[in-house]
Amino acid sequence: MTNTNKSTAPMPLTELKAWVEETCELSTLLQTKDYKSYLPEEKQEEFEAIAFSVFNCLESFLMMLEDNELHYQPKPIEEESDLDNQANEMAQYNELVKEVEDSDKGAREIAYDDTIHEYIDKRTEQLKEQATFEELINKVARYASELLDYAERLLSDKPLNTDSETAIETLDMLDDEEIDLFKSVDVDNEYQGLEYYNTELNKED
Repeated sequence: MTNTNKSTAPMPLTELKAWVEETCELSTLLQTKDYKSYLPEEKQEEFEAIAFSVFNCLESFLMMLEDNELHYQPKPIEEESDLDNQANEMAQYNELVKEVEDSDKGAREIAYDDTIHEYIDKRTEQLKEQATFEELINKVARYASELLDYAERLLSDKPLNTDSETAIETLDMLDDEEIDLFKSVDVDNEYQGLEYYNTELNKED
């Protein structure tokens, strides 16, 4: 009886080679920083090692399918010292990248702080001269509502760790009364991300 089920039918070598090539490309993508960034930091190195091992296996298999024929091409086993050297080089590379990123982040934070403080000082003087007390009150209320809405969007729909941190930092800029008031008027619980934010727990100091 002939098997007409395509899912279990033998795959020609040409199709198998094309599939392996596509899978190699996917494995390469999985090693990029953009994908690793979605994982907890302690899992990123493990994920990279697994993705690299999978890519090596697929690449070796692809070499065996040259000329659309199956050739046995044993891959030489690397000496343990070579593997240790590669591991050390990778560790040094990762450490160097981290140092560069930390240095760049520190420089940005210094420039950011200086710019923000200067803006606050000059903007304060502008508002003293141009705005009435009632206008200032309205501005503060509007800005607070914008910050609350921004924090809510970061906290909703299973946020990333960085999103949650940014949201908490945003909420820390606001008074407890502002946050509690906003939650009290949200009777329909439309802002579910803010529902579990406790002003007493998150602002102990």
